[in-house]
Amino acid sequence: MDKFDRPFTPHCGPFGVMAVHAFQELMGGNMGWPWSKKKAAATTPETVTSNNFERYAGKPMLRLLELYVLWSLDNLSEDDVSRLEAMTPKLTSTFGGDGTWHNAIATTMELPENMPELIREMWTKNQQIADKNNVELLAQQFAEMFVDNNLI
Repeated sequence: MDKFDRPFTPHCGPFGVMAVHAFQELMGGNMGWPWSKKKAAATTPETVTSNNFERYAGKPMLRLLELYVLWSLDNLSEDDVSRLEAMTPKLTSTFGGDGTWHNAIATTMELPENMPELIREMWTKNQQIADKNNVELLAQQFAEMFVDNNLI
């Protein structure tokens, strides 16, 4: 399902709290919000790719955007860092930028210079919401929600 197939769910501004429907769709159900009885499953602290492999089918930029969000949170695994560094020459020749993979992504997406700061602020707010509701919000879950609701 792409962004045009799902029902419209408003969120608060371009970097507001993520839409509940996207979160539920992402996780295959409820995630421990006050009206839910299901808790998020714990995972390793390394960068974890979505279990939904169909998510990335035909959408190569999708994973790169998630990695950009994870980079902004200083939450990339060593494997992801190595892969991204190896891809940097191709990314910069394709998308431009200052010679770094993350700037190539920011350049092609026309992201503001302070986008990493905006992402970190949103992460902090969403962590506070999750903590208040006794839910663990993993960085990968946040990255997927952020990309789905703000970048694609």
